[in-house]
Amino acid sequence: MNRFITFGAGGKQIQATKRLEKQVQRLNMFDLIIIYEDDDIEKLDDFWDVHRDFVKNNPFKYGFGIWKPYLILRELLRMENGEKLFYANAGCQFDLDCENPKEEYEELVKHMDKYKIICSFSKISDNLGCKPDLVIYLDMYDHPEYNSNQIETKSLLIEKCDETLKLVKEWYENCSNYSLLNNEHGVMPIPKTNGPKHHDEQSIFSLLAKKNELCYEMIPKHMSIENVICLMENDTGTYYPACRVLGSYCYSLLFGDDFINSYQVIHMSKLIRKYNPEYIFETGFGTGRTMATTLESCRKKSIKYYLNCEKNYTLYEPVSIEYKQRIIKSYPVVEWCEMRSSEMIKNGLIDKKFPTGIDWATIDGDPTFEGCLCELIGVYKNMKKGGIMYIVCDRLKRKNYNIMMATNFFVNVFKIDLICDEVMCAEISYIIV
Repeated sequence: MNRFITFGAGGKQIQATKRLEKQVQRLNMFDLIIIYEDDDIEKLDDFWDVHRDFVKNNPFKYGFGIWKPYLILRELLRMENGEKLFYANAGCQFDLDCENPKEEYEELVKHMDKYKIICSFSKISDNLGCKPDLVIYLDMYDHPEYNSNQIETKSLLIEKCDETLKLVKEWYENCSNYSLLNNEHGVMPIPKTNGPKHHDEQSIFSLLAKKNELCYEMIPKHMSIENVICLMENDTGTYYPACRVLGSYCYSLLFGDDFINSYQVIHMSKLIRKYNPEYIFETGFGTGRTMATTLESCRKKSIKYYLNCEKNYTLYEPVSIEYKQRIIKSYPVVEWCEMRSSEMIKNGLIDKKFPTGIDWATIDGDPTFEGCLCELIGVYKNMKKGGIMYIVCDRLKRKNYNIMMATNFFVNVFKIDLICDEVMCAEISYIIV
């Protein structure tokens, strides 16, 4: 039997659990869906009688998240060995527009004979995300995995067995030692830096999993829990479309739908997932929406090289600058070239940057007839067989007339098929080379 659990405390989080519950029901992935709220946990005497005062005195994460190991342990004790437990924070969201979570989940389950816990990893390591008292208490300073990335507990897939049950019991026991759980100074002070701090129950889980040799930092990318669920912080009852993209750190929601709306994000994201490009070229940047869509949608294969060409990265200052910096921080694979696309083509830079060809080209730069035509011709000769040239603009909008005419002229001269898809009253075109 496969079961799903989540927890919410307070009005907004309870709304989030109800939103998540509806999504899970639509997926038809689990035999049992269990939604805990703060009213429920306060009726569980073995928890509430022990931790009532601590939870009430520490409202942050409803007692620094002490409920999480308790609830997961409670469910594991009611399960048989071999059964699967899927936990997710209430703020998480399944992307039902662009992805197939059920298919991804079934793929993960196939590998649980080897990986008894499937999770995600933080970008920071445990030596930056655990307070010294905890590290000393668990004797982890000299552990070979201490400097490796911290395991996240936003969402966990656990197969019940003796090893995982032992780990979760230790997790709850150590969280019940409040001095290890909270973020207060102990014998050893928490370093006063601008970097990451102690992460409460997550820090304890991460060190214990490594100590019990249930940490798989070298787990393949396609084995991450993030392939099934988006680890967002959507503590509302609102469902965000294409949440992998629109909810990401790199996607700007400013300017409304002026540049690319949620329906086109879904269209573009689905196409990227279908073709899994590794070598990507893009003209234009704006506020980085199409780039964020591309980066967040490449899930099956890692991007090997991404080149962006834009004549002015401060065009929509300060938004352009902020989101460029966010992408730089999150995706070092992107190379930036501040010049006109026509100059790049004239100088032969695309040939040099893509010696083996381009898998995916996003055409979103020069809005003039001549400029767009130059981009199409210059990119076309560098495309791989079967590659995609995606023209971002809505062909039906009057302001995009020049781009539509340049695209039509290009496909007529080169005798190429132009695919035009209707996307919620818009017409989006692309070319399969």
